[in-house]
Amino acid sequence: LPYASLFLVGPGGDTLLSPDQQGLAELAARSLTKGAGKRSATQIQDYLADRAADVSASAGRDTFSLSASYPVRFEEDVLGLFAETMLAPAFAAKELANARQEQAAAIQQREDQPLGLAFMQLFPFLYPGSTYGYLHLGTAADLRRFDQKAVRAYWEAQRRLPWTLAACGSFDPERVTALARKLAAAAPAAPFAFPEALMNGRGSRDLTLAKRNQTHIIVSFPAPGLDSPDTPGLDLLRQALAGQGGVLFRELRDKQGLGYSVTALL
Repeated sequence: LPYASLFLVGPGGDTLLSPDQQGLAELAARSLTKGAGKRSATQIQDYLADRAADVSASAGRDTFSLSASYPVRFEEDVLGLFAETMLAPAFAAKELANARQEQAAAIQQREDQPLGLAFMQLFPFLYPGSTYGYLHLGTAADLRRFDQKAVRAYWEAQRRLPWTLAACGSFDPERVTALARKLAAAAPAAPFAFPEALMNGRGSRDLTLAKRNQTHIIVSFPAPGLDSPDTPGLDLLRQALAGQGGVLFRELRDKQGLGYSVTALL
């Protein structure tokens, strides 16, 4: 079956937020595809299901992306919905409430797990005073403050930033190019610069959860950027050290029995 995928990504994400807006980018991503133009979330879901297609959005700490995958025979339909989602999202009150509830549940789930809590608080510790140090999911209290006006204002700023549209598979180049021109005409690119993020050089932080008999230790080191000649070597080292087949796991768990698991991340 001829299939195609689109991926539109631009800078932004948490880097567009102020300290009192933590979690807003994630909330916008969760609600962006839940209604567009005159279509409700249910109508969009049915429309995509009838075409074996998918349109989704995601927000990161420094990017925001919108993607689609579809059988080529439904390309015109799906590209139309893709444009409508980006240019005229509904952000209906009911769907925002559902997205808020899902995000609050995700926050609670992470806070109830020792390792989840540790990684949740890792970025605020490593990057104090920077948007990279924000709580990406925010807090339950913050989420209750974000209404349609706040989400829509965020999205209007986000969609006008520069973006890149990539396509792969058996797509029609003319249709995809027409889509890119339509989106570019509606959203003139604005200048953007990624914020400076200085890593906290020293120190430690302890987090505790009641009635838990586990200890998780995370040790972090700065690493060069993706364009560094050392990065491929570090990635190879990570692969050698990570996972159940990694050197760390075999030595510290299997041979010495010092812990349940040990791994490396880059």
